[in-house]
Amino acid sequence: MSSIAIPHPPPAGLFHIDILQLIFDFCIDDDFNNAVDAHMAPIRLSHVCRRWHFVASRTANLWARLFLTVDFFSIRRVERVATHLERAGANPLTIHLYLHFPHQLSLEREGRVHALTLDKMYDTLEMLQSHMGNIRYLSLSSDTWSPIGALLQAMMDAPMPRLQHLNIQRRNTRFPLISGFLPNSSTAWARPLLLGAEGGAPACRSLSLLGTHVDWSACTVSHLERLELGFLSNEFKPKASELLNLLDNSKNTLEVVSLYGVLVLEEFEWENAPEAAGAEENDAQVTNTATEAQGQPVEEDNEDDMFYDGDVSESNSDSEAETDDDDRDIYGHDDLDFIDRKPGPYPSGGQNLVNEVTGASTSNASFSDSGYESVQVAASLGPDTREDARPPNEQADEGDGESEREAGEEADDEGDMNEDEDEDEDEDEDEDEDEDEGEDEDEDADNHEDHNDDESENEDEEEESEDEEEEDEGELLDPALMEQQENEDETHLAAVNTDVVDPRIVELPEAEELRLGFYHAQELIYILRHIRVPSLKRLHLCNLQNLVGSRGDDGDPQFVNIALRELMREDDRSLPLYQLEELTLRGIHYNSQQSLAQRLVDECCSLKKLSIDDCHFAFLGPFQNNAGPLREDLECVRLRTDDLASLVRDMVLRAAAIRPSDHQCIRTHTLIIEYVFVNGNRNGEQNSEYFQSRLAQEGVADNIVLRQVPPMACLLPVPVHEKLEGWVDEFGTGF
Repeated sequence: MSSIAIPHPPPAGLFHIDILQLIFDFCIDDDFNNAVDAHMAPIRLSHVCRRWHFVASRTANLWARLFLTVDFFSIRRVERVATHLERAGANPLTIHLYLHFPHQLSLEREGRVHALTLDKMYDTLEMLQSHMGNIRYLSLSSDTWSPIGALLQAMMDAPMPRLQHLNIQRRNTRFPLISGFLPNSSTAWARPLLLGAEGGAPACRSLSLLGTHVDWSACTVSHLERLELGFLSNEFKPKASELLNLLDNSKNTLEVVSLYGVLVLEEFEWENAPEAAGAEENDAQVTNTATEAQGQPVEEDNEDDMFYDGDVSESNSDSEAETDDDDRDIYGHDDLDFIDRKPGPYPSGGQNLVNEVTGASTSNASFSDSGYESVQVAASLGPDTREDARPPNEQADEGDGESEREAGEEADDEGDMNEDEDEDEDEDEDEDEDEDEGEDEDEDADNHEDHNDDESENEDEEEESEDEEEEDEGELLDPALMEQQENEDETHLAAVNTDVVDPRIVELPEAEELRLGFYHAQELIYILRHIRVPSLKRLHLCNLQNLVGSRGDDGDPQFVNIALRELMREDDRSLPLYQLEELTLRGIHYNSQQSLAQRLVDECCSLKKLSIDDCHFAFLGPFQNNAGPLREDLECVRLRTDDLASLVRDMVLRAAAIRPSDHQCIRTHTLIIEYVFVNGNRNGEQNSEYFQSRLAQEGVADNIVLRQVPPMACLLPVPVHEKLEGWVDEFGTGF
């Protein structure tokens, strides 16, 4: 084998050490999704040659980033953590802990991996304990509760004066409303978070807690610039007053606020049946369960719906087992962490999950100021209470059934007596037969008359129902009546006291971005009435309920149309929509003949970027220009849909409806449509190029981009790092 001669080999000291260290620094990727490459980069650089090993081992910034996943928790790799920390020295540390188990693992194997990972997690935290003061960015994303609790405990025991960003996420946030999906002990997992000026992390400016349970009453968080909360179980959501305190402590510094269903939702049944009959079916109320005498929330027994072993009710009431200083035993027996993938009540399709999560938000739902303490006042209905709690129509139906059964029994007794008399009186058989025949004829005549009366009554009822249907259709087609009904609903919902405990209004003068996800429209109304954002430029609204429930446009029980009208109030309570530059809507459906979408766009006269995902078809556009020359052009409109053909059809029809009017369409520079199927009917004659040409003919946008995307894999988006998977919009800001 011949050797290759290099005519001009580079000198050994081609680059100065400072320049080489700078080059090494650029080799480190801060992208969390490339954790493996980022973790191995310093090791690979140090194994090129002796000189590079010498320079790399003395480049402290090269070792100041740690990316640890489940695969890294081996004995050898845990030892590498100590090497990283030693070579990083006093430099600010960036630490990412990504603890997700492979989905192909069986439950038994996953339990063993979890136990091993937890032990290595404790070993790693012990090594990090002496370096807590140097951590600047800390991110933990886990499938289970145990590492989260261990990290929160470690943060309580050591000050973190350099910490600026804290991001803690539990990935199983697709089950936020299932009452059984709780840690082993609520009091053990509810840790205080001390990040304020008086706490252990006074420099913290960014806080993201998704699916993370903390003790909100003991939290000292202030001077935040970014705040993200969401996907919490009802037992661990903050009280309304605690949420306002959290916002008020950082009111002069907050720039981005993200709240995803942070207010408590409770299912309850009325103990007094007549009161239940008078209540609106979908009326949302804000209640104070600590002082409410009637309408106690009911905690339903869902033992059959659990997909893992463990008695949650006992774990919630047990508060004596958490006195030990070392919580390793508590975290180690986290039996509820693993999803049982055996065939059970939750199949792969997740239909039961859809029903349970949907039911937690659609029936008589309310959120209160009780927070996670609300579970303590929940009481199951007794036999007498269940009897009274049934709707009056069911009780009436049962009463009618009992009367019919009694009448039938009396008729049977009469027949038996007649048969006995016929057998005993043989000599009067002919006379009795004549009398019986006469009686039968009279009874037949009476029954015939009763039957005719019943038929006439049924005909009258059918005519009345037809008249009512015609009246209902007339009302639906009458915009004036529809507007009147909306006003009545708005008045009715506005009469509900949305803050019985804390009437404060928090003003956030520096906030420019607001991201709100809600399970019920009343949540959105509450937030809109209690915060002021005068500098708002970017607004993101997401109806979380429609992501897991019915996506139909009719019969929406959430009063979203009223919430949108609340948003568009022209008073000091409304958000400054006229200065919005970006608007994102996801899962927004409403039951209305009026084009609230057009009104919303009219209010946002400075809007430049619009992103729509799984919303009412009226939001798809195009929109007419009602503001004249003062109207800003839309730079970019992004639409996401399952069926491209249906979306294009609706847009073409709307464009054709606007053309004869005196108004022009709002000009759109770039239209981006993301679709799953070209045609839901699987019509092979039409392709994406055909629909793109149809949109171009209508002139809906200057540039049209169509791209096919995979369907949403999960019922709810799962948080990944600082973004939500599937919610990242075209503008790079994510949702």
